Amino acid sequence: MSRKRPATTSSKTNNRPPIWVRYNRAVTAVTLIASPLFYWSGPDSFRFPKEILFRAAVILLAMGAVLGFATFVERVRRTWRKRTGRIAMMVAGAVVCWTAIACLGSSNSRLSLAALSWVTALAFFFLNALTIAETYSIAAVWLILIPAAINALVVILQRVGVWNPFVFPADVAQHARVVGLLGNPDYVGIYLVTSILAAAALALVATRAWMRVVAVSTGILLVLGLFATQAFTAIIGCAAGLFCLGVLAARRRRIFIVSGAIAAVALLLAYAPIRTRIQDHLAFARYRQYDLLFAGRLGAFLAAWEMFQHHPISGVGPGCYPYEFLPYRMDVQQKYSAMLRQEPTELNFGETHNDHLQVLAEGGAPGYAIFLAALLFAGSLSFSGIEEPLRTAVDERATFAKLIAFPTTVSLLVLTLGQFPLHLVAPLLNVLFLIAMCSVWSAIDS
Repeated sequence: MSRKRPATTSSKTNNRPPIWVRYNRAVTAVTLIASPLFYWSGPDSFRFPKEILFRAAVILLAMGAVLGFATFVERVRRTWRKRTGRIAMMVAGAVVCWTAIACLGSSNSRLSLAALSWVTALAFFFLNALTIAETYSIAAVWLILIPAAINALVVILQRVGVWNPFVFPADVAQHARVVGLLGNPDYVGIYLVTSILAAAALALVATRAWMRVVAVSTGILLVLGLFATQAFTAIIGCAAGLFCLGVLAARRRRIFIVSGAIAAVALLLAYAPIRTRIQDHLAFARYRQYDLLFAGRLGAFLAAWEMFQHHPISGVGPGCYPYEFLPYRMDVQQKYSAMLRQEPTELNFGETHNDHLQVLAEGGAPGYAIFLAALLFAGSLSFSGIEEPLRTAVDERATFAKLIAFPTTVSLLVLTLGQFPLHLVAPLLNVLFLIAMCSVWSAIDS
């Protein structure tokens, strides 16, 4: 008499997802893996190709949703019936709605409509991930880790001078050549942070020994890649995220994780290039050289703040910060000349290098409130009625979600203070995918 095989947690409802789900899963996988690796030769070799690839992917995802419209709508309804899924959809809808409203008072309607189409595409990518999240196993995390490992390996080889796929002029400094496949050391650092946290969480929750070993090995490679970028903000954000991850872990592993984070900080301080930068910044602060303290970005910060003060409700309009920058920069130069003594006035900023200020400048106070609400929701997924995720949750996906959500939110909060991950395709897609997975996975055992 044959024995029936027990049902797995990933196939409680259906053994085989609908064809449109499998199609959209394939498109999502290709997008997450290819976008951090895709580039071409030209004046904008890195950011523009990734944006084009993402837009093409959203069109393909929309085609899949149309082909399976009835079941797509049913999955949307099923996600809506779950509290975390409903809140996630409401937050995404609020982002799109306020972006559309802010366009009405924009200083450049063409730029704002382009920004609205971009935000809508991101929201649809997030909605698609929500609807198919329950069909994924914990192995979906590798969609983030594989391209991150490739980028980490590339930046390490670039840092030590062994191999570089790009040819630079002779006068370009070595640090500026460590660009991975993303085009800038800071971009690579921002991108690697979420992947490091995901690798650490996977190593803690995976039930298969081989996956834990590979996750630990991948995490070590990613940390080395992060150090190779010397991206100061990214390193701080990663350390903050790892510390939060250690606090959330069970007591028997908490000491190990927190000790590892402390050891990483100690190693960071011992690393000569980073130590020198810290000493320089302390000296700039001591002598009140604020323009040097903020690496020449203080003018961009102040210009964004002036935009918000002049347009506190709707901002200058989505996507209009670069359009309004120079006039406000000239006003800021006169108003705060004592603070901007050594900052060049000819620099033109497309991004503020502080997403908090840029959201305020382009979306006003309501836009920033929605941004904070999104962060609050994402972080709360780690605290959905449990004290110790590793002991309480049964499904490893739920355990992963409750471990990764808050650390990812904290690291994003830090990164957006000194960089602009909300305007970079690769790191933003990683965050959206992870939060979508957490929104659904965290409710599995509740």
